[in-house]
Amino acid sequence: MKHFLIIRMKITVPWLLLLFVLVGAGDVGRIWLGRYCNERFGFCLKYPESLLPHRQELPGGIGIGLQPYDRSGLVTARADVYGANYSPREYFAAQLAVLPATSQGISIIDTIFGADYYEALFTWEDESLFHQAFFFDTHCVVLIARVPLSKPWLLRRIREDVKLEFPRR
Repeated sequence: MKHFLIIRMKITVPWLLLLFVLVGAGDVGRIWLGRYCNERFGFCLKYPESLLPHRQELPGGIGIGLQPYDRSGLVTARADVYGANYSPREYFAAQLAVLPATSQGISIIDTIFGADYYEALFTWEDESLFHQAFFFDTHCVVLIARVPLSKPWLLRRIREDVKLEFPRR
């Protein structure tokens, strides 16, 4: 009986490992435990809690702020009722205008503009920033990530793993 159990374990364990690899290969390292939904403005944010465990709602119920364990970066997803008054290009220009002028200035790495959307990657002082904004009739929803220049891997993970969703649209 003892030999039967050992032989059965030798056969079963490799099959279980193969099954785990085949089923879980697409989501290895990407655990989607965190979800924030804002009913008022019709958006949800899906994010890995293992990457961004610190969570705080923004004043006025407009969105959420997230940070990694060491609080070295900041991710916000929020609604802006004034955003409906701007085109995506105008809104991005206004976002840049509120950053204080520095000797290093702003360096734009990449931008994509659509009729109701923009995405931008740029640096300012010692930070890398990523903006993503969606425009609607009454507001816009903006995702902003700020991380130190010394942590490009963190910005890459945020861009890949933090997702805005619009369930009612």
